[in-house]
Parts: sequence; structure tokens; C-alpha cells
Amino acid sequence: MKKLQMLAVLILSLFFVLACADDDDDFEDLTDTVSGNDADQSGDDLPEGQENSDTTDPTDPTGTTDPTDPTDQTDPTTDPTTDPTTDPTTDPTTDPTTDPTTDPTTDPTNPTDPTDPTDTPDPTGLPECKFSNPTPCKDPSSTFIWSSKTSVRKYWNAAVEYCDTLDEEGLSWRLPEIWELRTLIENCPGTQSDSTTCQIAEECVAYNTCYTGCDSCVGKESFYSKVGDDETLWSATIVSDYSDYYAWVLNFHGASFTYADYKATSGDDKYFVRCIKK
Repeated sequence: MKKLQMLAVLILSLFFVLACADDDDDFEDLTDTVSGNDADQSGDDLPEGQENSDTTDPTDPTGTTDPTDPTDQTDPTTDPTTDPTTDPTTDPTTDPTTDPTTDPTTDPTNPTDPTDPTDTPDPTGLPECKFSNPTPCKDPSSTFIWSSKTSVRKYWNAAVEYCDTLDEEGLSWRLPEIWELRTLIENCPGTQSDSTTCQIAEECVAYNTCYTGCDSCVGKESFYSKVGDDETLWSATIVSDYSDYYAWVLNFHGASFTYADYKATSGDDKYFVRCIKK
């Protein structure tokens, strides 16, 4: 009988222990549930008047950039890389102080071309061509510069060579054309350069058509040369209608034109020479 009672007490104790254990589990579940709900509501149910510090107010101008505010926009036309002082579109070669198209050698105030022998400056100190002045000289009326006259007569080919190789006053020379030699005539209206009848000129060198009207001053007691010549001088001009034989010569004794055999190498066709500056 006592054993049965003790067994019953043990069974009841066991039931009691099991019941207590179930109550503890239910209590823990209830605690977890309550604490979880409170945690979920802690961020939403804030006291009135307070704000969540993690929330950005889109209406706050200090916290956001207003895309409609023109002052907050970056001006796409203002490119810091296009500094006008270093703008690659600014061509430095157009600087007038360094313009490569400005060539000092083409200065219109300096028209003398150093490579052009015709632009060689006139020597200084040459006297005017007059009867009493020495030569070389410069004739102011024609601007031609004349050499000294040879002391001996020469054939035409030798006369050409003499002027081409002459080195007088450091200048270059040549045998003058007949219209150039004519500029040395003075005091003879029929043949001097301003004659209205004598047709001998650069474009007219035929004897039959150009000599007509060239009335000389033969027989008059006077010198007809600006530099005092009283002899016959060679020219470089061939008589066009007798081109196989003759070249023009000028006899200053009477200020008369005539011709001579320019191919001669012997005989009397030898005359004095006065060269003209190239």
C-alpha cells in the first residue's frame, strides 16, 4: 500500500515538473513577442515634435540641391580648360609682332633688291657730265653714268669686250646703244635727243626709215658732246636694214649719225669707245 502511494506521489511530482517546464517556455515566448513588437515600433512611434535624424527633408534648401535652381547648375559653356590665355583656338602666329607673313626684305620703303645688279646704288662723288669735268661722270638729264673714253680706236668686237670687262670705279659696264649715246649730243637741234625730226630711237634703228630728218651740224665750229668728245664712237646697235654688215656709230665732230662694218677685223673701221654703266 505504501509503495502504491509513493508511486502515485512520484507520478504527480513528475506531472508537476513537466507542467512547470511548459509554463516557462510560454513565458519566454511571450517575452520575445513583446520585446519584438516594442523594437519594431521604436522607430515609428516617436514622441510628437521630434524628427528622425536619419531622414532628409527634401524641402530643406540647406540639405539638398534644387535641380530647378539656376544658381546650382553648372554652366556647360564655362569650361575652365578654355582659359582665353591658353585657348588652343587662339592662333599665336597671328600676333602682328610675330607674323611670319611680314617679311622685312619686302619692306616697300626699301625697294632695292640686293640680288638685282640693276639696283646697285650709284657711286657717290661722281661729277656731272660736262666738257670741263673728268670722267666717269653722271648725266643728270638722262641719269646715265659714263666711263672714260679709250685712248685708242678699236674694232667693234673688241669694243664690246672692252666694256664688258671694264672695271672702273668698281662698276659694271657695257657698250651703249645708239639712242643712249645720242643723249650726249648738245647744241645740235637736228640730232640731239629732243629733236622732233630725227627718228633714231630704241624702236627705230633702220637706216632708210629712221635716219631721215637727222640733220647734222657738220661744218659748224663747236663741240657737240657734253663730255668734250670730238671723235667717232661705237654703239652696240646693229643697223636693222643692213644687219649683216653695219652697226651705228656717232661722229661728235658734227653730231652726225653714220654706220661702220661691225664684223671688220682689219682696215679703217676702228673707233673710240665710251662705255655706259649697266
